Order: sequence, then C-alpha cells, then structure tokens
Amino acid sequence: MVTAYQRLGPTNFDGYRRRAFIEAAQALDPTKPLIQIEREVDLLLRPGRLPVSRFENLGWLNLVSRISDELFATQFVDARLPQKSPLFATLPTGELNGMAAEISNPSYYVILIDDGVFAFAHLLAKSVSSCFPVTQSHDGYYEYQTRPEHVRSLLARDQRPVDRFVDLLMAYVSGGHPHFAEQYVQPAEGRAMASILRDTMETSVIAHEIGHCALGHLDSGKSDLAHVSEKYGMPLAWVNELAADSYSFHATIERNLSKQNDLATSYSGLELGFWSMELISRTISTLKNQAHRPKLSRSHPPPALRKEAMREQLRQSFHTDDAEAAVDMASNVGATIELLWRLAEDRIRDYSASGLIPHERWGH
Repeated sequence: MVTAYQRLGPTNFDGYRRRAFIEAAQALDPTKPLIQIEREVDLLLRPGRLPVSRFENLGWLNLVSRISDELFATQFVDARLPQKSPLFATLPTGELNGMAAEISNPSYYVILIDDGVFAFAHLLAKSVSSCFPVTQSHDGYYEYQTRPEHVRSLLARDQRPVDRFVDLLMAYVSGGHPHFAEQYVQPAEGRAMASILRDTMETSVIAHEIGHCALGHLDSGKSDLAHVSEKYGMPLAWVNELAADSYSFHATIERNLSKQNDLATSYSGLELGFWSMELISRTISTLKNQAHRPKLSRSHPPPALRKEAMREQLRQSFHTDDAEAAVDMASNVGATIELLWRLAEDRIRDYSASGLIPHERWGH
C-alpha cells in the first residue's frame, strides 16, 4: 500500500534559470515584492557566481547561497578561507547533514546538503518551540518558559506539539521527505524562537562543511591533527569532525550575533542539530522494531561527545554567566526533545505494526 507519506515526487522547474529562481523565491515568500526578488536573483546569478546544475532544486540552493554568503562575510571565515570555492548541491544523501568532497577540479570542492535538512529544521524548530509557554513583557518582548516542569504542564493540556513531532518524524523517515508532514502557521509568539533555532541549524550544517574544506580535511595528507588523534587514541576522522564542529560554532555564532540573535537560543540551535541526528536514528530503529543502540561510527564521533566538545568551546569563548545561561537553555531544549520522544515512541511503534518501514533513502 502506498501511504500519503510515500507520494513525494521530484520538484520540477521549467529549465529557464532566471525565471525558475524567481518562481521558487515567490513560492518561498509570496509577500516579497517582485522587484526585490528580481534584484536578489540577478545578484545570485551574476557573472562569476558558482555554476548551477539544471537538475538543482533552485529554491533550496537559493537558501544555501544566501547563508553561505553571510558566513563568508564573517571575520572568522574570512580569516580561514578554503583554498578552493565550495560548490553546493542539494541531494537525498541519506544523512541528516551535509558532505564535503574533493573532486578533480582545480577551482572547486563539492558540498552536498541533504535535500530534507532545511524542511526538517524548520518543522522541528516549530514543534520544539511550541512546547514552551510564552509571556510578553511590558516592552513587547516574548519570554519563553523552557524548564521541564513548564513544558510538561503545557503538553498535559495541548497535544498538538507531540502530534506534529510524530508527523514530522514519520514524514521524513518513512515517507522520505519532511514536506509530507502537515504544514501549519505557528502562532506569532512562538515564531521568534523557532526562527532562530531553524536558522542556526541550517547555518551550522553549511558552516561545518565549509570548515572541512578550509581546514584541509579533503586534501590527502594535509590534516595537521594527526598528533591529536595519536595523543587521545581517537580516529583521525573523529578529530577532523570535532575540528569542523569548532569551525562551525565560531562562524555560526558570529553570524547569528551580527543579526542580533541572542546567544542562548543560537547555541541551543547548534545542539538541536545534534539531537536531529539522534531522532532520525531512533525513529529508524523503532520502525524496524529494533532496540535503539547508538552505533559507533568510524567517520563521526557520538553526538554526546560532539555536544560536550561544543559546550567547552562555548565556555572558552564567552563570559561564564552568558555561557552557563546558554548551556542551561540548551539542556532544557534537550530535555524537551526527550519528553517529546517518550510521548511519540508508542505511536511510531504503532506505525511499525501497521507495516510502515524506513524509506529507501536511509539505506536500511
């Protein structure tokens, strides 16, 4: 039986690059004036820009290009540029992240971003931020109550965040793409946090892969971290991943702070990216009716180790009070994810019992 989660078809563009970009941009933001869209598209497609495949999803590529331009404008990335330019593409990679690769071209590296990352980040950020009760201060700012007792109280009277959480996981893991999940407009009071969480997750994925390029991880024999691998008895691939995480941390946080986003929510978005990988892994195991046992990867260190290393980066980079406030909020976001999962797990088991399995994109 073909379920509603399994009907995703390829996105079709008409082949005319400028018009396709304009149409994609209008679909992403129907309220934006056409003249502004045309200026942005002409800037994106100006001579000297990176080449664009005619098979590319132009809507997602436009987003990747905007974020990468903002990252390259940061002082951190500007001082640590890759030797070659990154050439971006979005594909169903079977991993909730990106992948940088060396190619036999003197001008470019290739960075592949999974074509579901951005939609997943968008809907997960909405689901998580909807769990936090919101109050509005006298000066108009929203204040989010992120402590576990506040989250439990809200979910006891409103199950919609859990429903949307389950819908998202099933859409991506069983259906093959997050766009199978129900689309909805989040109430205004939740959008500020959701926007920062989503934006941070998207940016950190791109910054991480740029980091691999800039740090020489793709150039055979050029990694200068072999001594670290030997000292700590850790695979060199793990050391490189942690180094790219550090690069992503500094670039993403600088970019976020320049946009007046607060440190605590921005940092929580970084850790939410690691939780995303964990959620996909748990959902795959549950749909396969298997106990979830985190697997040690030869290429990537465990998410818990990556989170702890990033917290150390945070504490070294910011005043103690600011760093601990960010860690506290990130811990609350993590506790919220764990609570959502406990409430969602039995429902996903029911889907497994009804015959739904992981989509072939996950290679399982």
